[in-house]
Amino acid sequence: MTRLAAFASALTLAALSAFPAAAQTYSVRFQNSSGATVYRIYSSPTHNSSWEQDLLGASVLYPGQGLDVIIHNVANCHYDVLIEWETGYQQTDTFDLCAYNQYTIH
Repeated sequence: MTRLAAFASALTLAALSAFPAAAQTYSVRFQNSSGATVYRIYSSPTHNSSWEQDLLGASVLYPGQGLDVIIHNVANCHYDVLIEWETGYQQTDTFDLCAYNQYTIH
């Protein structure tokens, strides 16, 4: 019976791991450590073909300031980021939302 119980436990664990993890909520801080004002911050899951809405809205992020954002329904930890400065210069990057709770803008 012990072998049967162990086999059943292993089978149950394997079946559960086959299903995707439930979507979770994460918070991330976008910290402006650059010497310039950030005008726009876009972020979306890497599998999206378009950017989500500007996280700053009508605000800007001055040097030294941070923006705390809560992202709901996270099923994929990898997110793309698009930063746009006051000069119009843009920078894109990818980060792991599940591993890091801060994204530093340089």
